[in-house]
Amino acid sequence: PVQAANVYVLSSGDTNIAAGVQATLEDFGHTVLMGVKASEFHSGAALEGYEAVLFLYNRNYPNRMPNDGQTELQTYVLNGGGLVTGEWLIYSNPSILRGVLPATPSGYNSASPITYSAAQADQTLNAYLPASFQFQADTIGGTETRLQPKTGATVFYQSDNLGVGVVGWEQSAGR
Repeated sequence: PVQAANVYVLSSGDTNIAAGVQATLEDFGHTVLMGVKASEFHSGAALEGYEAVLFLYNRNYPNRMPNDGQTELQTYVLNGGGLVTGEWLIYSNPSILRGVLPATPSGYNSASPITYSAAQADQTLNAYLPASFQFQADTIGGTETRLQPKTGATVFYQSDNLGVGVVGWEQSAGR
C-alpha cells in the first residue's frame, strides 16, 4: 500500500544486518543506499533526493552521532524528510535530535515476551500485520524502552509492557 521511496540507511556496520535490511526494503520496492555508520555521519551528507532515512540505532548505541551529523539530520526532517528509527535512539536521548523525535524516554522494562496491539489504524503501518502480535525482546537482557509520547504525537501500537510501542508525528514539514 505504500509508494516506493528512496531510502538512506544509516548502517550498523554489520554487513549481515545491512544486507537483510536492504533486501527487505528493496523487496517492498524501495531504492536503498546503505550509508555510513551513525558515528561517521557528519554535516554535508547528501540527503537530497531521499524521502526517508532509516536509523536503527541498536548496534550503534555505544558510538554517538557527532553533533554536526545530528544537526544535518534534524534539518533534513524539519525541511520535509522522514526519519524512521527505534527506541534505542530515543533512549540514548541525543541532545540535538531530541526536537524531531515523537517521544521521550521514561525508563525501561525487561519483561518479555512483548505484545503490540494496533491503537490507531494506518494503511501503511498496519499492512501485513495482525491487530495484535507478540515477540521476544532481544539484547541487554530483553529490554524495551518506556516511551512517553510528546503532545501532538500519534500512538500507532500499544505495548502491553510499557504503554507505547510505535509512535509517530509530523514535525514542521517532516515526519
